[in-house]
Amino acid sequence: MEKFTKWFLYSFQITFVFLMLPTLVITLFMFFTKGLRTEDYQLPFYGWLPFNWRTPIGYLIAYALQCGGVYYLFMRVVFATGFMAIFTAMLVIFAEDAKEEVKIINEINKTSGNEIETIKRFHELIQYHADAKQLVSDFNDIYEYMLLTLLIWGVINVCGTLLIIQIQLSQEHTDWASLVISCWQLFWTFCLLFLNCYRGEEVTGAFEEVADEFYQCEWFSFPNKLQRIIPILTINGQQPVKITAYGGYSCSHERFQTIVKGGYSYYTILREFY
Repeated sequence: MEKFTKWFLYSFQITFVFLMLPTLVITLFMFFTKGLRTEDYQLPFYGWLPFNWRTPIGYLIAYALQCGGVYYLFMRVVFATGFMAIFTAMLVIFAEDAKEEVKIINEINKTSGNEIETIKRFHELIQYHADAKQLVSDFNDIYEYMLLTLLIWGVINVCGTLLIIQIQLSQEHTDWASLVISCWQLFWTFCLLFLNCYRGEEVTGAFEEVADEFYQCEWFSFPNKLQRIIPILTINGQQPVKITAYGGYSCSHERFQTIVKGGYSYYTILREFY
């Protein structure tokens, strides 16, 4: 799996640098510079550059830097979001399998009374459950800064995009193309934030259901060895499993609402100065 991920990233970077990026830059350059004089050149994003970009060659280089950087960042975000969706889906599937396994163990203990089989399967289930929780912890350690950046970016983007939309609507001649792009950007911001928060909430709920299944199982009919383990499992299950960003900010429905409300609150403050 590690080798596949490594070579996948390498192939993506090679394809991006030598095929996708040049094609994108040249296409945009030919489209946006057709019929323009050098003094009419405009970059997609405002910023300082250490060279004169109001020449054909300078403009092409500046366009390559800006469009390439944004496109590369966009592809990285898509890849990271897709990986998180797959990872959380695997955890949810594990939780469903764990609940079914508890029911099977209950059935085996009631019907056959095979203590050896019951103890073996229960120990395996405990180990799988511990491994899954450790996997979530490792995931949080790796992606906590990325998730924090996403949450902060969400607040800033909601606030900034709403402010831009208000400015565009207040102009005498509204640029409807720019307005549609701003609305589209706000829509995808909501989608990206909701997807990550929803998947985090789903993982938390799935592990809570597993803990409830442990609690509701017919532990009193289990062998004595297992009866001594059940209280430890129930106490351990009270600690929620969460997808968290750096600083302990969990990905949940409440977090999504907090981000949207926070972005709108900052927007209402800033629009008073416009």
